[in-house]
Amino acid sequence: MGLFVYILSKGASNRDVQERFQHSGETLSRIFKEVLDAIDGLSSKILKPRDHEFKEIPSQIAYDTRYMPHFKDCIGAIDGTHIDVIISEEDQLRYRGRKGTPTLNVLAACDFDLLFTFVLTGWEGSAHDSRIFLDCISNPSLNFPKPPPGKYYLADKGYPERNGYLTPYHKIRYHPIHQSFVLQIQEVLEKFSIVPIHL
Repeated sequence: MGLFVYILSKGASNRDVQERFQHSGETLSRIFKEVLDAIDGLSSKILKPRDHEFKEIPSQIAYDTRYMPHFKDCIGAIDGTHIDVIISEEDQLRYRGRKGTPTLNVLAACDFDLLFTFVLTGWEGSAHDSRIFLDCISNPSLNFPKPPPGKYYLADKGYPERNGYLTPYHKIRYHPIHQSFVLQIQEVLEKFSIVPIHL
């Protein structure tokens, strides 16, 4: 366990850890993987909602008139992120994310206290968010905390529309302040220009 914490806290390379702990690289890799697998096995016991039935309205919603009653049935948010990884040359293609570097695509859910209630790791960077999400909600062994009827998670447009998961409407701009700012700039530029500018 000490070796595992040392590697994570220092971001140490295998060679540095070999020197520090006086073990072979193969032994260190094996120990690290064993501890990592044990931690991964504990994650379903550690990362879980406080209220499994989602009966309580989060205080961040209940006491804020901007969100209450509109989001009273919202239980949290789901999103994904890409984490850069170093991977063998022959496996790099399937792990290449949108930016061309090898990544892992990680799906996470959190509540309004910003506590993780679920994390799924291990998907290749080339896997789309919707594919990971659909596997997550259809695979009972992953223990994803599904919303009960009438409750929902907020999710971005990378996730499919399903009961219990609220995604933005497609082709709708949700930033009217930004849009009005662009129109103001366009008007100013047209006043000082002979030719109208189209942004």
